[in-house]
Amino acid sequence: MRGRADAVKISIIVPILNEAETLPGLLEHLSGWRDRGCEVLLVDGGSRDDSAALAVNAGFDMIPSPRGRASQMNAGARVMHGKVLLFLHADTRLPPDALHWIEAAMREPRRHWGRFDVRIDASQPLLRVVSAMINLRSRLTGISTGDQAMFVRRELFHAVGGFPDQPLMEDVELSRRLKRQSRPACLAAKVVTSARRWQQYGKWRTITLMWWLRWCYWRGVPAEKLADAYLERPVRIIVMAKAPIPGYSKTRLIPDMGENGAAGLSASMTEQALNESVAANVGAVEVCASPTSEDPHWATLQLPEPLLWSNQVSGELGARMDHAVAGPLARGESVILIGTDCPELDAKWIAKAAGSLRSHDAVMIPARDGGFVLLGLKRYHPSLFADVAWSSEVVAQHMVSKIRALRWPLKLLPPLSDIDTREDLTRLPADMQQAFIGGDNMPLMKTEIV
Repeated sequence: MRGRADAVKISIIVPILNEAETLPGLLEHLSGWRDRGCEVLLVDGGSRDDSAALAVNAGFDMIPSPRGRASQMNAGARVMHGKVLLFLHADTRLPPDALHWIEAAMREPRRHWGRFDVRIDASQPLLRVVSAMINLRSRLTGISTGDQAMFVRRELFHAVGGFPDQPLMEDVELSRRLKRQSRPACLAAKVVTSARRWQQYGKWRTITLMWWLRWCYWRGVPAEKLADAYLERPVRIIVMAKAPIPGYSKTRLIPDMGENGAAGLSASMTEQALNESVAANVGAVEVCASPTSEDPHWATLQLPEPLLWSNQVSGELGARMDHAVAGPLARGESVILIGTDCPELDAKWIAKAAGSLRSHDAVMIPARDGGFVLLGLKRYHPSLFADVAWSSEVVAQHMVSKIRALRWPLKLLPPLSDIDTREDLTRLPADMQQAFIGGDNMPLMKTEIV
């Protein structure tokens, strides 16, 4: 980190996630505080845009962290040296005299933490009222919100365990812990926070939701249950894909198409599956690759951007899918799991499945041959992919039975066709038929994969 540990008084920790559009303004703001001697750290929760590169290129210290505001802020706090930690949201700006206010508050022997008043950056009278209500509520209850730029003595922050590992209300819970040590310093100086949340989701809807969540949490509803019921989760599309290696991919079509022909069709369908996944624009797209993401045959494909990459583990299909989805689901993401065998599965179907996950724990698009071409999940259970008769006509039936046995709300969408056998080839899109099926209805390979 920049500067000597004993010379740093205040450390500013900023969690970021996909903030490339607004990051230049934030970095300019933070530069001023860095020039005044503050230690500044950005903590990236796995941005899919250029956020990380922008921060590093601007000369800021940045570390990666598992996604989640609490996790990111705790990760930053562990490596900072300042006597006071200040947690700043990426869309919030400090007042020019913030250091004076904090130093004055920390000189009081019985003050160990605090927050600023907040002003929502909008001219609408309703949002001015909201700002005033947030500040009044905080003064009366001693509870701070993250938008108010919480600050706390570093030793006390670690003594109370930092932010709790929960998907929301982490600021409320930390305030409760800190209140046992002292009342907060409620500073009249105002931070300015963006109105984008209210503008994006609607002012009244956002106000109602925020108050409802706080009331439920006060009544004892766990934060995880509130997040699961009311907050939109990030979506990850995981595409289980084989590298288009002759003799390795689409093996059931090799007797009819030859190794090169089958690999060429596999390449074309993989390109389409990934392009449609990105075009759905519902979340990150991850290629879960076999045999590995480093195989040179991936370089022969025309792939969209951005893509994430991971490797399939060894074992049967169920074990590979279980491994692929377990991590993202544990991090609070929704998962849409697809293969590359269904050209009918376009961006609209993927977006429809993602929409279904807002009100259901699982969504499935069965395949007409008894399997499934898409499985969306919002929850994880180790039994889900175990003891299934893979590559049989009852795969979808088994999965539906397992999901219903878990009492998860399930949305079944209409079945689609995948391409596994010679008879399936007539269902290929026109461009693929032209490339891979000759006049005598026999597959012809026009482009060889070496």
